[in-house]
Amino acid sequence: MIEDPPASKIPGLGKLSVELLDAVGILLTSQIARANVDVLHLDLAKANKMLLIRKSNPSPKEVAKWIEKARDLTGIDEEEETMELDEVAADAELPESEEEILVAIPVSGKRLAQQGIKAAEVPIMVTGGTAPPKKVKTALPPVKSISEPISEPAPEVKESDVVEKVAPLISKKNPLALHEKKPEIAPLESSKKNDPRITASEGLNEGRKLHSRSFIRGVLHPQIGRIRISALVTILMFIMMPVAIVGGGMIMFTKNLWWAAAPAGFVVIFFLYLINAGGAKCRICGQPVFKSKNCRKHVKAHRLFGLGYIIPTSLHMLIFHWFRCIYCGTSVRLKK
Repeated sequence: MIEDPPASKIPGLGKLSVELLDAVGILLTSQIARANVDVLHLDLAKANKMLLIRKSNPSPKEVAKWIEKARDLTGIDEEEETMELDEVAADAELPESEEEILVAIPVSGKRLAQQGIKAAEVPIMVTGGTAPPKKVKTALPPVKSISEPISEPAPEVKESDVVEKVAPLISKKNPLALHEKKPEIAPLESSKKNDPRITASEGLNEGRKLHSRSFIRGVLHPQIGRIRISALVTILMFIMMPVAIVGGGMIMFTKNLWWAAAPAGFVVIFFLYLINAGGAKCRICGQPVFKSKNCRKHVKAHRLFGLGYIIPTSLHMLIFHWFRCIYCGTSVRLKK
């Protein structure tokens, strides 16, 4: 009995060489023993070129040594190699007395590549033992006499009848086949067309340029009065802040209590700021309008160098009756 150990058992065959043989479908020693040196070397070179398993391709001498060692292990002689294609065809002779029978000879893909034959050029044999169907000629019924017609003449068909029957079918499958009137699709009308929160009243921007600051734009804020009062209080608070600091200093130096009016006024204005401006928020993003958070502001927010965002936004509200949110950048108008 011939032993058939795996290819890795061949002496002198490295790990990468075993992996390369595995890539071309050779796993057992008997496969190497029956292989042809030139064919196996060509297959290994092609596989290594694509997969880059070894640094260099195995030489023909190296492949020949593998085959010799594989034959020593398995006991397979050189004469037991696969027969050539012409030898296989010569053995498939048929006796002259019998009919011609097609015989399918299994050939490996390596042999086809060696002979320069493409896989698409190999004919395929249909198995199953069924003979091709025979052509059957159907005989026409005999005519009793020459004057007798074979069939009755077809009735005359009017063109109008055909159109009446075919037109409904065509119109259902393809509406463009006939000249039919297409249904007109009107644009959707909003139920809030005259909503002042979305649409400004007529004549609001009459005579104003579209891209100017005086053009009142944006969605309407639901608390117009509170936003305007908060803007005024915010500006007064920033004005009274340095005045209150100066007034406190003058009390210390002059001992005149009349200067106390400045800090007192600032306290009153600051109290009004907390009541009104503290809760004023943007209608879209809900962020406070008159408070500056330590976060990134919108690129189109109102800003002046040295004054920041709050004072320019408040001045814009009072002068142009609209503003842009510091955080989300949405335009909000303060006029219907």
